[in-house]
Amino acid sequence: MNGILNHLVKSNKFYLSLTAMSLAFTLLLNFYTKISDCSLMFTFLALTLNAISALHGTKKAINSIILSVIISFALMWNLKYYIHGELINGLVLASLLSVLVSSYIGLNLLSRLRVKYNSYVSNFISLLAYAIIDGAVMSLFFINIFSLNRVVSIFTYEVAYKSVYALMACLCLFVVSYLRKQFKTV
Repeated sequence: MNGILNHLVKSNKFYLSLTAMSLAFTLLLNFYTKISDCSLMFTFLALTLNAISALHGTKKAINSIILSVIISFALMWNLKYYIHGELINGLVLASLLSVLVSSYIGLNLLSRLRVKYNSYVSNFISLLAYAIIDGAVMSLFFINIFSLNRVVSIFTYEVAYKSVYALMACLCLFVVSYLRKQFKTV
């Protein structure tokens, strides 16, 4: 069984499946207007990229997000995005650029953290980095549109949601791994 799993993980089919998931999450980011929903899609995207990085290397994960962003932009470049009934021009482009920047930094941080920490801790720290950087880049975009108080509020909610989702995901991964080890010893 382990031989089949190892072959599957090393195959391009699995890499392409994970890349397709990253594309789906990248597309879904801009179809939600609630901060909680966008944050969840973003966290799933970051986890998918971290999985690609762990299984296929950081370079392939970066290639996946670049491809996902290019395809997403090609499909959504003229999408009209409204927040509370107000048209926000340039939001899709800003969002995709933010995803690129935060993914690049988060993936490089993850590769450095893996040397020092176990996968759960390094994943969690990198997910926090993704969240903070994405929130900061989007805040730079929103500062020209909304009041400073609203921008700080959006940043705070975004980072809080992403942090909670990241913690829940990493705890789930830990519990599944722990239970898997327990059942192997029985």
